[in-house]
Amino acid sequence: FALPAWLVCALRAQQNEVARLNTTDSATGFATRLGLVQALTEELARTERLGGDTSLVCISLDGWSRLIAEHGRESALTVRRSFCDAIRLSARRIDTVGRLADDEFALLLRGTASSGAAAVADKLAQSLTDWLLTQGHDLSCSVGYTTAPRGRLLGADALLARAIAHLHECRSAGPASGRPPVVAVTAERESA
Repeated sequence: FALPAWLVCALRAQQNEVARLNTTDSATGFATRLGLVQALTEELARTERLGGDTSLVCISLDGWSRLIAEHGRESALTVRRSFCDAIRLSARRIDTVGRLADDEFALLLRGTASSGAAAVADKLAQSLTDWLLTQGHDLSCSVGYTTAPRGRLLGADALLARAIAHLHECRSAGPASGRPPVVAVTAERESA
């Protein structure tokens, strides 16, 4: 038996809404981790077919837990919303911004080689640091990035894990080590 056309349309609309909710973070408007992995998977397939580069920048809002402990969750969420706005302003229209955790975010840079990703990471790190200095909280950020190696198939999850590993490396080498609070780590392109 066939379903009425209005019911088919309603079911499709409901499926689309569920898919959107699964791929869009309601707190930030960024892609969820699932949405980011889907976008990254599509971009890696596109660059495999057509050539080009794909880079991923990961950003951490360092001091997030301390901010919650000292000022409360609502105040911390207000700061995070503004931090996300600062990230959004730095992204190009073709890029995808995703939220990985309460204090970690990623920026998918379509068609961007390692040198371009380094420039974006440095610019982003500087603009976020400048913004954080105006907030009156003891916060910093760490930025790490990676570029998909050419000629070697690397899945979205593997590339994301690689970028997160570099972000955590940056975070551990942060202010306590005497380095500036923002560090961008270069992930060299691996050979095939």
